[in-house]
Parts: sequence; C-alpha cells; structure tokens
Amino acid sequence: MRKVSINYTLAAARAFASLPNSPKPFRFILTSGFLTLRPDASGWIYPTVRKVGGEAELAVLDFAKQTEGFEAFVARPASVRKGGKGVLGWVMPSVGVDELSACMVDLAVWGSEKSVWENRELGTRGRELLRIEAESEGGKS
Repeated sequence: MRKVSINYTLAAARAFASLPNSPKPFRFILTSGFLTLRPDASGWIYPTVRKVGGEAELAVLDFAKQTEGFEAFVARPASVRKGGKGVLGWVMPSVGVDELSACMVDLAVWGSEKSVWENRELGTRGRELLRIEAESEGGKS
C-alpha cells in the first residue's frame, strides 16, 4: 500500500520534474480522497489506509516546495457522480465529474495559491468555471 501510494507517486513526480525546463512550471495534481488523514490525525474507520494517503499528500507537496519549476496540488473529491445529485448525492458528499474535471484542468493550466482542494471547493470552483464557459459560448455567433 505504501509502495503504490507514496513511492510510485514520488517516482512520477521526480520523473516529471526531470523533464527539460520550460518557461511554465510543471503542475502535478494528486487525486486523493475526502477522508484522507494526515499522519498526526486520528480516525476510527481504516485509519492506516487513510494516513498513508495523507503521507502521500505531504510527500508530494514537500517535493514541490523543494523543486524549482514544479508545483503540486491535491484534489480531495468524495464520491464522483455523473449528472445530477441522484439519491446518493443527497446522503453523502459528492462532486460532479464535469465540475471536478473543470477544476482540475484549471489547476493544471493556471495553478493556484491554494495547494489542497476539498470536495466542496472542487465542486464550487468547477461550477463557476462551467458557468463562465457556458456564458462565453452563449455570446458566440
């Protein structure tokens, strides 16, 4: 579990960071989860697995701080749904696939001052981006 979550993530980050220099930073987005725990936090449902995810988050964010031309972001979606909220969407946190995609592409292209994006923030920003896109498409002839 640690090998895949932490070692493979850092190996990918190192590989991307070693690409030829570009005028723009390389932006790495780690898709984590909304129940991820940082190593010093406590939890009673699958705490070990959730803490390994938190260690992976910290590792990639620390790597980014130490690596010039490399930025890292963490997206922490809950359940990802297609279309409307549906029955499950009213019971547990979720984000639409279109909203999540819009937010993650925006992070990859433009970056952000914020490094960790929680489920609600992903949905809010994604809806805002989709609304802006729809308005700009509506104004074209």
